[in-house]
Amino acid sequence: MDAILLSIGTELTDGAVADSNAPWLARRLRELGIRVARVVVVPDELGAMARAVTEAAREATLVLATGGLGPTADDRTHEAVAAAFGVDFVVERATHEAVERRLQEERGTAVHLAEAQFQIPRGGQALANPLGIALGFVARLRRLPREDEPNDPEELRAAELVAWHTATLAADEALLAVLPGVPHEMRAMFESSLAPLLDTVLPPRVPLRSAVVRIAAAEATVQRALADLLEADAPLSASLTLDEEAGFVALHFTSTDATVDTAEAERRLQTAVATVRERLGEAVFGDAEETSVAHALLERLAARDYTVGLAESCTGGLATYLLARIPGVSAYLQQSVVAYSNDAKMARLGVPESLLDEHGAVSEPVALAMAEGMRRSAGVNVALGITGIAGPGGATEDKPVGLVYIGVALPSHSYAVRRVFTGDRAAIQRRAAQYALDQARRALHDAE
Repeated sequence: MDAILLSIGTELTDGAVADSNAPWLARRLRELGIRVARVVVVPDELGAMARAVTEAAREATLVLATGGLGPTADDRTHEAVAAAFGVDFVVERATHEAVERRLQEERGTAVHLAEAQFQIPRGGQALANPLGIALGFVARLRRLPREDEPNDPEELRAAELVAWHTATLAADEALLAVLPGVPHEMRAMFESSLAPLLDTVLPPRVPLRSAVVRIAAAEATVQRALADLLEADAPLSASLTLDEEAGFVALHFTSTDATVDTAEAERRLQTAVATVRERLGEAVFGDAEETSVAHALLERLAARDYTVGLAESCTGGLATYLLARIPGVSAYLQQSVVAYSNDAKMARLGVPESLLDEHGAVSEPVALAMAEGMRRSAGVNVALGITGIAGPGGATEDKPVGLVYIGVALPSHSYAVRRVFTGDRAAIQRRAAQYALDQARRALHDAE
């Protein structure tokens, strides 16, 4: 069973905002046994929107659009659906008035909301918005035979809307679902309203069993080690994706063989994951979609009941932020210092002036001294020291932009690693922060 996702918004086609909705929806739909055949990004132009939804309705069982439901002039999803399927829209007045009353009570002042945010197609079904204002909606579509489609290219009709009911879709029907473009509103509406409805309305399907392995290694390294698992005729479908933010790799396995039962599919997936762990060892840091290096480090700290402190220079506190955003971190993260200047490194971390004079701030001895100084002053079990050149300036002949030293101080010993990262200033900082956390994670494993 296939779905086509439509991500609506000129901010997406212009590159001003990245589309985070489609990847999330593709993962959730896969869990429900629905394969995403295509993702289409559409600007806020009525003609382009109407054509996109029409073409999708011709091909897919589920057409799921996000965006364009707000009160502004460029929110034109309602118009596009009306043009594509020849349907008019009605205002859900009871919901409109109820939301206005609720907001008035919360804010203590009169609230007047645009009716456009409460429109649904006549014969469609509203989807409540638990975290926002604009309603989503679903509608059943009956595909028109080709001979019944209009001859005029300006008339886009490929399907017609039929009255809403919850029986399973017929072979000539499709489901149109339209959700808000705001990611947290979209996700809440999907989980609370759309996902249960999909189970009722869509034909029976076999859930696509899948597994993910997150790997702190270069993509080429992973491909060489797992070439046989990545072959097109392997028992499981496998795909590698590079996490640009961190420079790490996610490997997704999916069981697409409809002839095997759930237990056999799960056995194949677990065998594949075990093979990856065996071949790549400590480079594997997680086997869940949302696992990050920071999560993996905190798990190791918790297992040992260890505390951690960070001394950052070129990363400016980013490594600390990656840890601090995880709930429960306060039991393990004790202290963080951004020591950018040499004076700060000496005063806050006890880095000897002689080291700075002899080796410079960006050096292995200084990274070690930063980590060891943090471990002493904070009284933590593990400490990191990060110093480098994030650019674009500051490079010398022997110290290029992207050069970073990471010091790790443990109860038993200390060490430092040297890396040269590529990219702009922000990319270098992100990758250095992630790599530093991964070094701490690996160090705790090696010390076991």
